[in-house]
Amino acid sequence: MWHRFWPLASWLFVLCYHATIGYCTLLYNDLRLAAFTVPDFRTSFILRSNNGSDSFREVQTGHNQMPFNVRVYAKVLNGDNAGFCFEGVGSAQVSARKTSHPLGGIIFAYDKSRVRIWAPSVYRGEGANGRIVFVSHGWGDERYRQTCSEALVVVEVWYIGPAPSFQTNTFVDTRNSNHVFVQVDHKLGQIPERVAVRVTPFVTQDSQKPSPNEGFWFNGITASQNVEKKGYGGVIFAYDEQKILLWVPNSTTKKTGCVFVANGWGNELYAEIAPKCTVHIFAWILKFPVPTFKTEWKYMISQGLPDQTFLEINHLLNMLPALVVVQGRIGNKGLIFEATGAAMSTDNNSRGYGGILFAYDKNSVRIWLPKRHQNNGTINGYSILVKKGWGISEMLQESHNVRVRVVIYTSNCDPRKETVTEKGICKSIEYNSYQWIAGLWGKCSSICNKGVNRREILACSVSSKETVLECGFGQDMCNWLPVPSPSWSRVEDVKLSSYDNFGWNLPPDFYHVFVISNGSQHPVRLVSPKFPPRSSCTLTFLYKMFGIPPAILSVLVSEEGGVTSHSGWIMRDDQGGPYWRQGYVKLSNFPKLIRIIFEFTLARKPEPNFPISHGNVSIDDVRLVCERIERKTVDTDVCVQRKIPSAGCIHPATQPTVKGPAYNFVTVVNKQVYVIAKGRFDDLIASYEFKIHVGGEYSIWLLAYGTSTGDNSLRFRIDNLDLYLWDTTFVEGGRPMWTQYMYETFTLKPGVHTVHLVQFEKNFRYSHLVLIPKELFTWVPLGMQSRYIPDSALNAYPPASLPDPKFGRLNGYGEPGVRGKSGSTGSQGPKGIQGEPGKVGVAYIRWGKKTCPNTGATLVYEGYVKGSHYNYRGGGSNYVCLTRDPIYTKYQSGYQDARSRIFGAEYETFSFGMYPSSLHDHDVPCAVCHVTKRASQMMVPGRNVCPAGWTREYKGYLMAEKHSHHRTMYTCVDEAPDYTRGTHANRDGALFYFVEGECGSLPCKPYIAGRELTCAVCTR
Repeated sequence: MWHRFWPLASWLFVLCYHATIGYCTLLYNDLRLAAFTVPDFRTSFILRSNNGSDSFREVQTGHNQMPFNVRVYAKVLNGDNAGFCFEGVGSAQVSARKTSHPLGGIIFAYDKSRVRIWAPSVYRGEGANGRIVFVSHGWGDERYRQTCSEALVVVEVWYIGPAPSFQTNTFVDTRNSNHVFVQVDHKLGQIPERVAVRVTPFVTQDSQKPSPNEGFWFNGITASQNVEKKGYGGVIFAYDEQKILLWVPNSTTKKTGCVFVANGWGNELYAEIAPKCTVHIFAWILKFPVPTFKTEWKYMISQGLPDQTFLEINHLLNMLPALVVVQGRIGNKGLIFEATGAAMSTDNNSRGYGGILFAYDKNSVRIWLPKRHQNNGTINGYSILVKKGWGISEMLQESHNVRVRVVIYTSNCDPRKETVTEKGICKSIEYNSYQWIAGLWGKCSSICNKGVNRREILACSVSSKETVLECGFGQDMCNWLPVPSPSWSRVEDVKLSSYDNFGWNLPPDFYHVFVISNGSQHPVRLVSPKFPPRSSCTLTFLYKMFGIPPAILSVLVSEEGGVTSHSGWIMRDDQGGPYWRQGYVKLSNFPKLIRIIFEFTLARKPEPNFPISHGNVSIDDVRLVCERIERKTVDTDVCVQRKIPSAGCIHPATQPTVKGPAYNFVTVVNKQVYVIAKGRFDDLIASYEFKIHVGGEYSIWLLAYGTSTGDNSLRFRIDNLDLYLWDTTFVEGGRPMWTQYMYETFTLKPGVHTVHLVQFEKNFRYSHLVLIPKELFTWVPLGMQSRYIPDSALNAYPPASLPDPKFGRLNGYGEPGVRGKSGSTGSQGPKGIQGEPGKVGVAYIRWGKKTCPNTGATLVYEGYVKGSHYNYRGGGSNYVCLTRDPIYTKYQSGYQDARSRIFGAEYETFSFGMYPSSLHDHDVPCAVCHVTKRASQMMVPGRNVCPAGWTREYKGYLMAEKHSHHRTMYTCVDEAPDYTRGTHANRDGALFYFVEGECGSLPCKPYIAGRELTCAVCTR
C-alpha cells in the first residue's frame, strides 16, 4: 500500500523522526493568532475646513469604556494623493490667524463614549490658511504637492487590546520649569513595539474655570513645528531602548499649553489652552503580532537631494493597514521620533519647523521631510526638531540626518475565529485540533525498507474547542462558590484616574471577585461549578494580588472521582501596582477535569518585621476552554494542507546537519548524551536546520549544562547574520537548564534556516536547542524547564513592570508530598579533582551612565562624577564617582584654604556628532557596577571591542581634560551617555573632552591623526 501514500513521504519521515526524539504536537495551540481585530466602532463623514461649525464634529461611539486605540484619518478624495490617508494628531501647533503660515491637518480627542474632531477654520473672521490635508512647499521637494479643503474623515475605535508591558503616569505644567521636561525609564531593554502618550487637562475641584475637554484624551505629538508667540502647544515625546522623554512648552504666556486646540480650530468649539495636564505613558514589547511588513532603517536627509527628502515605499498588500508606524531615529543609538500625519508649517516659518510627514493607502507609504522651497540661503526645516521654547532647553534635538523605518500591521482578524495567513489574509478556523491516525509500526529488519521502521498514515482526526466556563462577574457570581462562605465577594472595580487601564484585558462592566485575608494561614478557596469531565483544557484569567508577608495564589483542579490536585500554576508575593495581570494554565495533564479552584493564602505567620499580616487578591474574566468530546475523522489532506506555524520542535544536539571541528559528545551521570565543545576558540561546533512555516520573530533556546562559570558560554549565528555571544544560565552545583538568548529576537521568513554554534569556552555542553515564536497566544507543551519563563509569554526575562516569574508557569510548585523513608548510608565516593579557584567578582565604574549594563552586572550605587578644577594645580588627577548620599563625621563649616577641593564634572562635547549637541555643559553621572562571574577588569583604549575570552561591559569614547589644562586620567565614557537633570550650565569644574590621536610619538597607521579614540571596558 506504500504507493497510495507516496505524497505523504515527508510526513512519514516526521513520524519516524519524532519516534526517537519526542513527538512535536500538531495541536491548534501552536497557532499564532492575529492580535488586531476589526474595530469595535467605525464611522466616516465628509469634513471641510473653514466651514464654520461644520469644521467640528463630535461622534458618539455607543460604548462606555476607555479605548485601547483610536485612529482618525483624512482620506484624500481626488488629486495626486487620492486614496491616501493622513492621520489626525493630538494638538495644534499654530493658530489660524490671518498672518499665520499655511497649515493643515485634523486634531482629535476621545473619552469613554465620544470622539471629537477639529479641522482648521476661520479665526475671528480673519484668515483662511488652514486645510484638512496640506502637503505644500517646504516638504519633500514638493513631490505630490496638494492641499484639500475637504476629505473623507474616518474614525475607528478599538476597546480591547494587549496589556502594556510598561505604563506609568505623570503631570506636566507649562508654567512650572520643573515640569516641562520629563524623562521616564521604562527599563524594557529594547525598542518598544509601540509607545503611546496620552494627555488630558488637569482638573481639580478648586479649578477656577471648568475644562471644556474634561475627561478627553489627546495623543502626544512627535516634533516641534512652531514656537511662535501667537500660540503653540502639545506634548512632544520620543523614546529609545531605555527611556521615554516628554517636552512641553516652557513659555509663561497664556497662549501655550500641553493641550492646545484653539485660535481657529473647529470654529472655536470646545477651544482650550490647558497649561497643566495629566499624562499617561504606555509601552508594549512582545505583545503585538508579527508585522505584516517592515523595512530596514533607510537613510534620509532634510534639505537634501530630492530622493533624500521624499520616499515612497510599496508594501503591495492591497489592503488598508490596521496600524502604520513610521519611526525616525538619529544615528544608530539615538532617540526615536514617530512620523506625523499633519504639516502645520512651511519653510516660510523663520522660527523653524520639523518632523516626518507620512500618508498611506492600500499599497504604499509616502514620506516627506522638510525641504526649502527656494534656494534663498535659509534653512528652517529639520527632520527631527525640538527647539528652544520646549522643555526649558533640556535635551533639545535638531537633526537633518535621520534613519527611517516603516512597520505595518494588517491582521484585521477575529482572534477567536480566524487566523492570519502569510499574506495577511483572514482565514476562518474550522478545527482546533489536528491529529494523525497512523497504523502499527512495521516489523521490518534493518535490511528491509532501507533500515527505517515505518508506519502508514491512515487518516486525520480533528476536533474543535468550546468554552466550558466563562464569567466576568458582571451580573452575578456565575455559581462560583466561596469556601468558607463569608470570604470571596463580588465587588465593583475601583479605578483611579491616575492609573487608568484603558480597557486592556478588562471586561466592560469592571466587576470582579475579591477576598481579603488578615493574618490567617488557612486558605480561602473559590470553587467553580461542576461540569462534565473534560480534557485538553486551557484556563485564562485576570488577577491582581497584594500580601504582607508574601501572599500565595494557586490554581487547583478536581477530577472525576473527587481527587483534587495542584495544577502547577502558583504565583507568590505582592505583584505590585494596581494593574491587572494575566494568568494562563495549561491543563492537558488532567484528562477528566470537573472543577477549577482558586486558592489564596498567606505564606507564614506574623514576624517581628511584619507584625501585621494581611493580603488580598482580585480575580476576573475567568475562561476555561476545552476540546470537544466528539472527534471526527477526515481526509489526510486536512492535516497536510493546513497553514499553521510550528511552535518549535525540540532538536537533539546529537543530530546536527553539519559537525564542526569542535564537535564531540559525552555521557554524564543522568545518562544523557551532551555535545561538548572540544576544539579551539572560534571553531564550529555544529550546524542545525529548522523549517519555519510562517515568517515572524523567533527566539532561540538551548538546554545547556554548565559546570562552572568558565564553560557556560558559546557564540552562535543564524544563517549569515552576525555572531552573538551567549552566556547561558549556570546553576551552582551544575545541572541542565533551558536558557533563552535574551537580548534579541530574529525575524525569519518561511523556509529552512540554519543555526551555527561556535566554540567560545572549551567544554561547553548542551543537549537540545529550539527556535520558537517570540510569543504564543496559547500554551504549548514544549517540555521546557526554566524558572525564567513568565506567564505573559514564552519569552524570558520579563520587563520590570511585569511580575517576576516565580516558577509560575512550567515549573510550578506542586502539593507537598509525603516524606519517604530514609535510605541506607552509601559508601564514601572517591576524592574529586581540585576545583578552580573561586571568583569573588570585580567592580568597575560606568562613566556617563546611571545604570549598569545587561551583562550580569548589578548596581552598587549611582553617583556624580567629580574631579579637580581644570585650572587648579593641586587636588587629585583622577575622576571619582561620588555617592548621592554622603555621610559626614567631624567637619568644620565653610571653606578653608588649607584644603583640597573637588568639583562637578561637565561634558565638553559641543556639536561634533559623537554625542547629541544638547549634552554639552551637562554634569556627568556615573554608576558603580559589580559582576560576580568574572574576576578581572580592564579598559581597552582605541578599540570598542574586547579581546577574545573577555566580556564587554560597555563601549564608548576615550575622554580626559583638554590638552592645555592640567592632567587627568583617561576615562572611558559610555557611547550613549546620560546626564544629570537640571545641570545645564557652563560652570567649568572638572571637564570631559574627547581624545584624538596625534602622529609623532604615537605611530600613524593604524592610528589616524585627529580622529577621536574609542574604548571598551572588559571583564573576565
